[in-house]
Amino acid sequence: MLPNYYRLNSELTELASGGATYRGANSLVNETSVGRQLQAMDAALNAKQHASNATSYPAMDTTMPATVDSPTERAKLLVATRALLATLSQSLPHNDMLQSGLEALMELIQVKNGAIGVLDEQGTLTQLVCAGMSIEDSKNILTFSDVECPSSGGDTSKVCGHTVKICAEELQNTRPLVFPSSLILIPISISDQDFGWICLCEKYDQSAFNEEDKKLTLSLANAIALVMENARKMAEFERTHQHLTHTALHDPLTNLPNRTLLYDRLIQAINHANRHHTRLTLMFCDLDDFKMINDTLGHHAGDQVLRTIAERLGSCIRVNDTLARIGGDEFIFVLSDLESDEQVETVAQKILDTISQPISFAENDIVMFGCIGIATYPFDGKDTESLMKNADNAMYTSKKRGKNNYFFAREMLA
Repeated sequence: MLPNYYRLNSELTELASGGATYRGANSLVNETSVGRQLQAMDAALNAKQHASNATSYPAMDTTMPATVDSPTERAKLLVATRALLATLSQSLPHNDMLQSGLEALMELIQVKNGAIGVLDEQGTLTQLVCAGMSIEDSKNILTFSDVECPSSGGDTSKVCGHTVKICAEELQNTRPLVFPSSLILIPISISDQDFGWICLCEKYDQSAFNEEDKKLTLSLANAIALVMENARKMAEFERTHQHLTHTALHDPLTNLPNRTLLYDRLIQAINHANRHHTRLTLMFCDLDDFKMINDTLGHHAGDQVLRTIAERLGSCIRVNDTLARIGGDEFIFVLSDLESDEQVETVAQKILDTISQPISFAENDIVMFGCIGIATYPFDGKDTESLMKNADNAMYTSKKRGKNNYFFAREMLA
């Protein structure tokens, strides 16, 4: 069953455009993880607003903005979150989206330095945005996770498989830090999967990070995690889809196109030849005495022979040509733009020479031979069925004339 992510597209488009508010305006949004995430963000923002109304801040240093418009900053963070969630219908979040989310969060909480790091499935850092600090400093935040922090005070949170202190003023006593006051490190995770981290360092008023700060940061982290989880599931679905499609259209033994894909390619080739008034050559190749290999050496030997011959025959055709295996020891060639019988004969002889090259198996050399029937569009047929039938008949006529041979269908039809 496919993930239910695609049903969010319409509501996400509306949210990303700012055309509707999520709280009570759309019941479908409220039932989704996206709606819940935006509601959690709104609750954290409301808590932040109430706290700011009831708190008198101490004197701030000269680097802090003179005034803070909380409603404006709340709106910025919501817009950044909506933009992140809107990427659910696409793929991984772009760096500029992460950057806008980080800067809106930093402006709201009033911190000097921040960074967002995104990890791939192997735990390698693949995306990194920062503000107020250098890229190198933000990368060094990852090394904090292996520090043994004092157990007193502060909460703990799982980050990239390690336990670190969220409010970790004591870190400065265990390792030299660029940021000497306070640090909050929140994991970007969902369903026990770690996607990265958000780090904020040093508030303007020199106070420690509080629960409201933690909730706001966690809300942004959850939004990013939701996007990352969706992107990975979509990528996994696409890989599965491609694998199933390939399996349905290719021979499992040789990995060559099977009958289904062959007919599709043949129809396209016929249409191309018809439009451009060119010739199309279809070769039906069958190995001589292949059954003897299976009977004397076993099916394992027969499979090895087929794989080896299939690999070698690939060197006989051009990129735009098709080589297919339709079962047993039968191979089909679809060759475009061979405008003379001499060119066709050259390719046919090359195929026979390739087949007759010795194949080593269990300290023995196996030598195979083949026969080829050749049908040409439009002279020997103007559709897939007539071309396949006439090439097949020409192949059997070739077998009657001896091993390692080829035969034109038009000679049989004359």
